[in-house]
Parts: sequence; C-alpha cells; structure tokens
Amino acid sequence: MTTKLAPAKTAEDQWRDKLRPFVPRPALGYVARCMSRHAIALKVTPHRKTKYGDYRPSRHYREPHQISVNGDLMPERFLWTLIHELAHLFTHIHFGPEVKSHGHEWRHCFNKLMQPLLREEVFPKEILPILSKHLHSAKATSCSDLELHRAFLTIEGHIITLLTDLPIGALFQSEDGRHFVKLEKRRTRYLCKEVGTRKKFLVHGGAEVTHLDM
Repeated sequence: MTTKLAPAKTAEDQWRDKLRPFVPRPALGYVARCMSRHAIALKVTPHRKTKYGDYRPSRHYREPHQISVNGDLMPERFLWTLIHELAHLFTHIHFGPEVKSHGHEWRHCFNKLMQPLLREEVFPKEILPILSKHLHSAKATSCSDLELHRAFLTIEGHIITLLTDLPIGALFQSEDGRHFVKLEKRRTRYLCKEVGTRKKFLVHGGAEVTHLDM
C-alpha cells in the first residue's frame, strides 16, 4: 500500500493560515499573495498605545523584513495597518532607503496595494469613501487623519470624545486621569494646560478624552 504525502504548503498557503484570524476573509488571498512576494517576518503584538504597526527593513540579504501589527485591532483596521507597513517594505525595495518615510514613493505603493481591497466585501460601504479620500492625502497613520480614525472607531463600536471635538477653553480628563484645559490649536495638536501643575503640553487632536464640567 502506497501512502501519499500531502503536498508541502506554499508560502502563500502559509500566509493564509497565519493571517486568517486577523484580516477580513475576502482579503485573505490577495494579502497572502502580497506577503509571499518577499521574505517577511510578521509579529502580531499585544496592544500598543503609541502605534498600531511598524516596519523594519532587512539588515542583511539573508534576513527577512520585519513587520509588526497590534493583534487587538479589528480585522479592517488590522488589514489597513498591515498594508500601510507593507507599502513601506515595497518602497524600500523599489526606491531604496533614502526616500522620505511617507513621501510620494510610499504613497504610490500604498495606493497601488490598497486599490484591489477598496470594495464592500472587505470594508463596510460607509467607510469606503473615507478610505479613498485618505489615500489621496495618505497621512502617516489612520490616527493622523481624524476623519478616518473616527470612521474606524465607529465600525469598531466605540462611542468616544476626541480632543478635537471640544471647544477652546474646555476642561477635560486624559486617559491617564490628569485634568487639562484646552487652549489653542497648533497644526494637528492642541496646546493644553494641566490643571494641577499648570504645565503646558501639546496633545494630538485625536486623543480620547472625557469632557468635564467647569
């Protein structure tokens, strides 16, 4: 009796298995194909407050490129973040390490990688116009684009208040429990004064806060 061995899994099959718990199912095949094009080590990390993902290029031709993505993200945000970091990898390979981190070369790669995913099977239809709009400006992260950040929070079921929602002069509490007064806008951040110490800080407009009565 001859025992037939199961065929070895391809790199694409292996990526399908690894990504299945994290990305929307209709995107699985496409993303697995993209990931299998280069040697990549993907690390799914615990929650990080300061970032959703990052990319580190290979230091040696025998070493894989490093991508990490927070594992507590909803599938749509995980997918968006993964493609964002994958665009950094493609930019590094095709344009070299000297280009700007979020310059036009990266924006070109990000846009090209995202286009096949901009459909209702992958993302809720209400967020698709916002994703397309973001791709034309392609800021560094989804948190930098407050409209996109809020859209992701909405489909994730979060009802929150962002610092940008509050009027100038409002009193608010930060996530770590400190109390501040919102003073004035400085580009994407707001100058805020801590009530206890009277020290002033620049706080991103996308920070989640609790509005307090004066």
